[in-house]
Amino acid sequence: MPYPISRRHLGELPEVQRRQSPRDSDVLPWLKAIEREEEVYLKALMLMVFQLGVRPSHVCLFRWKHVRFGQDGKPDAIITSGREPGNKRMTPVKARLPPDISEALVDLKKIVPDALPEDPIFPHRKPDGSLERNIGMDTNNLSAQWRRFQAKHLLSNLRPVDLRHWVSTICRRAGLSYAATNSMQGHKGASMNMRDRYDCPDDEELFAEQASVLPYGPIGFVCPRLELDQVLPTELTETLSKCLSGEMLPSRFAEIVTAYLTRQLKKPVSTIVA
Repeated sequence: MPYPISRRHLGELPEVQRRQSPRDSDVLPWLKAIEREEEVYLKALMLMVFQLGVRPSHVCLFRWKHVRFGQDGKPDAIITSGREPGNKRMTPVKARLPPDISEALVDLKKIVPDALPEDPIFPHRKPDGSLERNIGMDTNNLSAQWRRFQAKHLLSNLRPVDLRHWVSTICRRAGLSYAATNSMQGHKGASMNMRDRYDCPDDEELFAEQASVLPYGPIGFVCPRLELDQVLPTELTETLSKCLSGEMLPSRFAEIVTAYLTRQLKKPVSTIVA
């Protein structure tokens, strides 16, 4: 094409190539690694990208003031205005937080219990592992933490931008609306049709849809979780919860289960093959 490009040449420009979403099989090893990760900071960081599909720049801009806490005192949503300095597209993020991110943020807050609302959720992390609490991480620091996690768990190559596409694909497969998906990922929504452009529900309606369609986030859609009441009778659910929390000794739990099985099967439990 001739240079410089004039207005009449704009119709001749090639279409921008679309990036392909990674396969679930490529993402699953990362999800298993996140589940195994014991480092609070790193686990919360990875979950934020894998569950919400937000841009790295969004993660770097998240502050504690953006976290909404529910009636139980736990984080239940991230809400930004989109006008934060450094925001790439000036678009807000309005995302209901799945339980695993909520728990991770609770644990992260214990590391910085006196963090101010203006303080970053993910402070800049030095090579020695210490945190500069008043300085938020930048995209270079996030990339360093990403590579560290990848090397630690011997994972194949995936980038945050790949997960942004993967989350969008999961939202489509789950049936989440454009409005609810765009609000969660911080999309501007230029690809909406006119119906979706005029359909502008309030935040609570968006959160309700996100919770209904993806109660455990995109990770939960790919790796379904079984609730205790789906696999255990009601009378044992509370007992198991006490055992897992340490309120009841495992030996006592075994006694209760043995008695339950004996009653249900009407034969000595010693004859049951586990």
